[in-house]
Amino acid sequence: MANMDPTPSTTHNSRFGRLYRQPNLKLALLLIFGSSAVVLVGRSWANAAPKTDLARAGKSDGAPGTRTARRVSDADYPSLQDAINAVAPTGGIVEVSRVHQPHEQISLASNIQLLGVGGSIKFMGNNATEHYGDSSPSRVSINGNRIRNVRIIDLEISDGVPQASPLTGIRLFNAVDVWVERNRFTKAALSFNSDDAQLIRNLKCRDNFVDLGGVNATGIYLSAQNGAIVEGNTVIAGHEGIGVYNGTQNAFISHNVTTKHRPGDGIVVMRGHDLIISENVSKDNAQSGIATQRLQSGDDIRHVTIVANIVSGNAYDGIDSNGGREGVTYQQPHDINIVGNQSYGNTRTGIFVSRASHALVAANRSSDNGMAGLFIDKSNYVLASSNKISANASQEPSPNFRAGIVLLDALHTTCTGNMSANDWGGSQDWGLTEAGNGKSVNFTNVSGGSFEGNRLGGINRTGPDSSMPSAAVGRRRTASGSSSH
Repeated sequence: MANMDPTPSTTHNSRFGRLYRQPNLKLALLLIFGSSAVVLVGRSWANAAPKTDLARAGKSDGAPGTRTARRVSDADYPSLQDAINAVAPTGGIVEVSRVHQPHEQISLASNIQLLGVGGSIKFMGNNATEHYGDSSPSRVSINGNRIRNVRIIDLEISDGVPQASPLTGIRLFNAVDVWVERNRFTKAALSFNSDDAQLIRNLKCRDNFVDLGGVNATGIYLSAQNGAIVEGNTVIAGHEGIGVYNGTQNAFISHNVTTKHRPGDGIVVMRGHDLIISENVSKDNAQSGIATQRLQSGDDIRHVTIVANIVSGNAYDGIDSNGGREGVTYQQPHDINIVGNQSYGNTRTGIFVSRASHALVAANRSSDNGMAGLFIDKSNYVLASSNKISANASQEPSPNFRAGIVLLDALHTTCTGNMSANDWGGSQDWGLTEAGNGKSVNFTNVSGGSFEGNRLGGINRTGPDSSMPSAAVGRRRTASGSSSH
C-alpha cells in the first residue's frame, strides 16, 4: 500500500461537500426536504467537522497528526506492542514496517497512530477472550477500550488461524475521534461498539478493503455509534457487509461496495435512526441489498434516508424496508425515504416496503426483478411518486400480485406520477394492482403516471381475497448479525 502523510488532508466538511455535489443526491435531497433544508443540511455538516487534536494546528502535545508528534519505528522494538507502549505516555506515531505474528491481541492507547509503511499483522492467536460490552468472547487482533484520538492507516491485517472462530481485526469500544483508513483486512472484520449512543464518537471508517473470505462475520459493525462516517469501503464475502445496530444515530454510510454476503444483506439497519445511506453499490448478496428491519417492539428505526444507491442481483429484495412482523405492534413512525435508487435483477422485489408509516418512495428505477418492482404491504401514509417500474417478471403466487407495482393493504397511500410498463419485454400482467386481503382499500389514491404496455392491462383493483398470502410472512430474521460480535 502507498504511504501517506499521517495527517489526512480531507476533512469531514469536504467529504460531505464532494458527496453533496453529486447531482443524483442533490436532486433526491431536494425531493425530500426542499431547497432551504438542503442548504441547512450542508451547513450542519460543515459545522460538524470534528475539533480534535488532529485539526489543531500548532498544538505540541505529541498527539498524532501534529508536527511535534513523536515518531518511532516498530523495527527498533521487540514487538509492535512494545513500540506502542513506548509512545503511549505522550502519544505519537508508530510506523509499522515489519510482519508481525502476535498470539495475543495488541492493545491501543489514546493519541496513537499506527501507520503502515509496508508492514502487516497476521494474527496467530487461537483462543477467544472476553471483552467488556460484547455478548460473547471473540478473537481480536487490535483492541482499544475507552480511548480517543486514534488513527489506523495503511495496515494489512489477516487471520493466520483460518479454522478458529472469526477474527475481529480492529475492535474499538467507547472510542472517540477515530480514523480507520485505507487498511486491508483478510478474513478479519471491524467492530465499533459503544454503550452510550448519546455521546458523539466521531468515527471515520473510510477506503478500507475487507475480504472476509466466507467467514461468518459482519464486515463493518456499528453498535450505538453517534456521528459515524462509513465511506468508500469495499466489503465482500461475509455474513453481512455493513451492520447498523443498537441505536446507532447520525451516521453517514456512503460510496461503499458490499457484495457476496451469505446468508445476510449487503447493508442492514436493525436499530438506528437519523441515518443517510447514500450512493452505495450492494449486489449479489444472499438476502437483500439494503435492509431496514425491526424484530422486536422496542426496536427503533426512523428518519432513515436511502438515496441514490445501486442494488442488483440480490437473492431477496433490492431494498427491503420492513417495519415489523406478524403479531408485533409498533408505536414509532417509520419515516423512511427511499429516493433515486436503481434496483434491478433481484430475485424477489426491487423495492419492498412493509408495515411502514410516513414513508416516501420517489424517483427510483426498478426493473428486471423476479417479482414486483415496487411492493407496498400493510403500510400507512406512504407517498410513491415518480418511480419508473419496468420489465419485472412478476412471478408472484397469486395472479392478482403479478404487477409492476403492488399495493396490499396500503391504507392512506398516495401513488402518483409513476410509470409501470414492460419496456423490454418483461412479463408484468398489470402496471399496478391494489388488493385488500380482507380489508377495505381506498381506490382513489392512484393518479397520473403511465401504466400502459403490460400484458393484461394498466390498473387492477381487487377486493378481499383470502388466497393472497401476506407478503411479509416467512421473510426471515430471528437474530442479529454476525456471530463474532
